[in-house]
Amino acid sequence: MTSGLPTVNFPVAQLLDSVLGNRLGSASQITVAHLAAQIGQLIGTTGGGGAGSAHPALAAYSHAPDDPDTVMLSGGYAALEDGMEVVFVPEETNTGPATINLDGLGALPALTMSGASLPADYLRPYYPTRARYMAYPGAWAVSRDLEDVEDASGGSYTRWESGLQICRITRGSGDPSMTWDFPTAFIALPQVNVTVLSNRSYFATISDQTETSVTICIHNSVDHVAETSIWACAVAIGRWY
Repeated sequence: MTSGLPTVNFPVAQLLDSVLGNRLGSASQITVAHLAAQIGQLIGTTGGGGAGSAHPALAAYSHAPDDPDTVMLSGGYAALEDGMEVVFVPEETNTGPATINLDGLGALPALTMSGASLPADYLRPYYPTRARYMAYPGAWAVSRDLEDVEDASGGSYTRWESGLQICRITRGSGDPSMTWDFPTAFIALPQVNVTVLSNRSYFATISDQTETSVTICIHNSVDHVAETSIWACAVAIGRWY
């Protein structure tokens, strides 16, 4: 998004307007700041978000030109207060460590809830994101809702803001060995567990494991011959940052 007053795609604005109760008027250009203000009025939080607020204020999002890692928020604040919280809706994800600048009060580091610099893809586009200001160490702690993606290519996965990631798949191999390409990569080799879905005697082996894939083979426990039509459930557990 470029500098200036960012606008909301008009069909999207019309849809949101129907939810807001026709608060946005007939303008064909709806600024993000205007939209944020109207949503804030609807939920009674605009101008709130002080320390300990149960309902953080909604702040309009933008970023520096060609730099999604420099997040700029607009919420009408004159000063930062320890413990204050705001909610914003990113329109782009971050590519690495990021900063947050609320109302021009200074670009401060954005950290995970455990205190680490934001990893790439921590900000989820179009998902409400909560940030809490910490006077010490002078940074924003950014929360991240559970990310649970089903029916992804290669299975499904769940990511937690702590960095934990679990990938899952259930299928028949179709040939003596099956290469499972994880639906999303790990930062290090994950732990892979395979459960054979049969009441007969079979076992599974894994090989060629990387951060992005693993080869699984199902064997007959009697003669160790590789089987081609036995279903199995595989789970990979590791970290995404």
